[in-house]
Amino acid sequence: MSAFDASIVGLYVVDVHGRAITSLPDEGTGQFIDDIVFTVAGTAGGVAVDCALLGMNVHAAGALGNDEKADFIFHNLAACGVDTGGLERLAHLSTSASMIASGGSGERRHWHFRGAAGGYRPDAAAVERALQSRIVHVGGIGLLGEFDGEPALDFMRRAKGNGCITTLDLIFARPEVREAVDPLMPWTDYFIPSIDEAQVLTGLDDPDQIIDYYLEKGAANVILTLGEKGSYLAGRDLDERIHVPAIAGLQPVDTTGCGDGYSAGIIVGLHHGWSLEFSACFATAVSSLVLSGLGSKAGIVSLEATRDIAERHHEDYRSGRYAKDMAGIG
Repeated sequence: MSAFDASIVGLYVVDVHGRAITSLPDEGTGQFIDDIVFTVAGTAGGVAVDCALLGMNVHAAGALGNDEKADFIFHNLAACGVDTGGLERLAHLSTSASMIASGGSGERRHWHFRGAAGGYRPDAAAVERALQSRIVHVGGIGLLGEFDGEPALDFMRRAKGNGCITTLDLIFARPEVREAVDPLMPWTDYFIPSIDEAQVLTGLDDPDQIIDYYLEKGAANVILTLGEKGSYLAGRDLDERIHVPAIAGLQPVDTTGCGDGYSAGIIVGLHHGWSLEFSACFATAVSSLVLSGLGSKAGIVSLEATRDIAERHHEDYRSGRYAKDMAGIG
């Protein structure tokens, strides 16, 4: 029996959100804003928090500095019930962090400090502990520095060798990140990039061509998140490609963390043995809740409340309510 439901490995950062910032003040001046919020974030951190809030037994693994930002991450993860035994403190580095200026429409500007996350290089004991999970998610390829490349490849190979279900996401896509991502595909059960990231990495625009690219590289399933257009899924778990639309009528507050919420939703679905189609509807529900506030965990109350939203969305999707919104994809 696995020690954890999921190990969430990779990028852990502190996000500092300001809302609503529609312009920057002149140098030497200031302005009042509506709110400032600190959150645990990153393509591992946000996923770990959301999975824990949705009832999973989560192990966190990554690199932090030895500073007050790391203290904040440890405290908040522990408060959510996350096992922090895989988070190492690097004394010579400062914890990775981002400043995010959220505008009135939900979109944002951001500034990122790379910090300690790029120094993540787990030892044998840390790897063994992370692999004591049924599901292993690696989030943050592209900003993990020492872990990107051969260490990540070896980790994913070992995860599959241990019988783990593997999920993968990246961040800050640049053309050169393709060299770190593509070799991981044969060891990836669920690859969950955004369409924007995948377009940068592959040089392709069409969602079907992008999915073909990653399936041919060896991914078992590819899930493209499409922002306000929902998500597009294909692979071993499906008889045909499906487009799950976004939930209609939402008033966005902040899009930060929506992709992490979606990844968490897929992981929760895998944990419960739901179909990939329903898991995508659940992931869409998680993402819609995150969209309603600042930070990765905004709006998430419980597994039951989120599943209620997902079931209604699944019924609407199945009934054809979103047929017009789905035109042109797939």
